[in-house]
Amino acid sequence: NDCFVPTLNGFPYGAFHDTPVKTDVYRPDWRTDERRDYTLRLARSLARLMPEKLAGSISTVPGSYKAWIRNEADMDAMIVRLADTAAGLDAIRRETGRDICLGLEPEPDCQLESTAECVAFFKRDLFPRGRARLAGTLGLAPAAAEEVLRRHIGVCFDTCHLAMQFEDLGSSLDALAAAGIRIAKLQLSAAIRARWHVGAADRLAPFCDPVYLHQVKTPGPHGPVSRGDLSDVLARPPASGEEWRIHCHVPLYWPGADGLGTTADQLTPALFKHAIELGVRHFEIETYTFNVLPPDLRDRGVARGIIDEFMWVMARGLS
Repeated sequence: NDCFVPTLNGFPYGAFHDTPVKTDVYRPDWRTDERRDYTLRLARSLARLMPEKLAGSISTVPGSYKAWIRNEADMDAMIVRLADTAAGLDAIRRETGRDICLGLEPEPDCQLESTAECVAFFKRDLFPRGRARLAGTLGLAPAAAEEVLRRHIGVCFDTCHLAMQFEDLGSSLDALAAAGIRIAKLQLSAAIRARWHVGAADRLAPFCDPVYLHQVKTPGPHGPVSRGDLSDVLARPPASGEEWRIHCHVPLYWPGADGLGTTADQLTPALFKHAIELGVRHFEIETYTFNVLPPDLRDRGVARGIIDEFMWVMARGLS
């Protein structure tokens, strides 16, 4: 059928659909051998599936869930395993010629949730400490060790997640590029945008489900404020008029309804053109929530919904 596989979603580990995951979606995190070994198994599979001259990418957990990282020992554990994964990916490159980049995917309430946190982590922690790890384990010069890290560890740029941080997506791409951080892939997805008002709870309640975590963010004087899972926030709503960004991947083509909107309007032809100019080659539509969306968003069926999302994206210059 002339199909090929350029990218894998290595974020979920084990069951993901139709069973409650919530914060367990981040387990095992990058402090564990399980996450490293699983990711390298995925990479070896991808190396067999991808075309020879096309780079590959794998998205993954953004380190850990923020509340689980308590000390430098936790940070060291993550950096060691990420550095060892970079070494494993470089070995695959030398053996097979397949260039695979692992993309840490910033997500609300995780160790990495904003572009600024990603830049700080790579520059302050991963590059210097990972460089020392690879220099010791592989016997590389520091510059060569850092080159391995920069080639094989980057960021998966999820447009829903970064819109949750109230970021300008074009500026976020620029900040990563300026820091020399490879953008492994760009995931096209949209969050719910809403302002709290009487009756909003009735419209938002159908988006609560027992499977996925639906973090809520609101703007604050020092950056976005985490409000918790949507089901908890609806039980103690904030002041009227406050803007919410809700981590629920809604179809890109959905215009919103009943006072609800989405962040899909940030996915413009100009953004896609800019990403391509910065070297991004993998664009992945990532609405995985069709089976838990409210009935009025599921009436097309999954197949029609996927087709309509492709048509929506292609109309904006990607094909």
